[in-house]
Amino acid sequence: MDATEQLEALKMRVGAQPGQVVLFVDLSAVEQPSEVLKRLTAMGYEPQLRYLELQTGLHVVAVLKDEQHDPTQPLDEAYLLDEWEALGEQIHQEAVRLWRGYPRPIAA
Repeated sequence: MDATEQLEALKMRVGAQPGQVVLFVDLSAVEQPSEVLKRLTAMGYEPQLRYLELQTGLHVVAVLKDEQHDPTQPLDEAYLLDEWEALGEQIHQEAVRLWRGYPRPIAA
């Protein structure tokens, strides 16, 4: 795998696909990313480093959960909200993201 392929493998899509739930920390939004990674690991997470290309620039993120659920069924609105809020209080509210992919419309 060449360098371009390696970088592409680390690229994260913006937004969640139907049925997908992604919980992550934007390390570009915190003052001490390495300390945040240590704290996340101490909390039991196994952060996976990825990057996002946004209009505001390149963002390095630590993906904590990336789950795929049935894309035709709605997700429980409270799913992972408590965890997202707790992480925001411990890390930095503006850096913790929870993306949820809404179900695909069913064709009639």
